[in-house]
Amino acid sequence: MSLDDLRQSLDRIDNEVMALLAQRANIILQVADFKKEHGGPVYDPAREDAIIARLSNLNPGPLPTEAVERIYRTILEEMRNFEAIVHDAS
Repeated sequence: MSLDDLRQSLDRIDNEVMALLAQRANIILQVADFKKEHGGPVYDPAREDAIIARLSNLNPGPLPTEAVERIYRTILEEMRNFEAIVHDAS
């Protein structure tokens, strides 16, 4: 396999990741609406800790679990920021 082939594979994976992040953000819009309607807080540390623990346990490697945790904490933080903006705007 050539370097170009490997890079094309990475590009396809990045496209899938981007599509999944967009799907997650669309669900966040619904979550923000639900929380606003029912008075729930944007930030739920126990929920985020549970997500991190679940994903850490699912990690098949070769990426170290600590890296998975850092990556997903960043994703959760950005989604929380997005939810706060949407929650405050609606």
